[in-house]
Amino acid sequence: DEIEQLADDFLLPITGETLRSNLAAPGTYAGLELVGGGLKFSAAMPSQQAGWITLRCVNASDTEVRGEWRVGRAITEANTTRLDETILAPCVVSGNIIHFTAAPKELVTILARE
Repeated sequence: DEIEQLADDFLLPITGETLRSNLAAPGTYAGLELVGGGLKFSAAMPSQQAGWITLRCVNASDTEVRGEWRVGRAITEANTTRLDETILAPCVVSGNIIHFTAAPKELVTILARE
């Protein structure tokens, strides 16, 4: 876990740099970020349901973790689901942040949409 955290500190967030030959003003772009000690990224992919995205992570720790998915766009709705994307419960959403809780060793799947 410590090695992965050090790698994340070095590699994240991914940023872009401008080229001298590029005359356009540089922009800032946000991507996808998983926040929470012990949480490991598993998947980010289009959902089986049109207009939704599936976000998946696993809690590798032995304790409950409060986590967040930070998405580059505002989210209007998010739900925890089973692996087959059957909705279990709504998640709290604050703009572009999806809040969730992961039990020890739990695989968490979330369906979200703009």
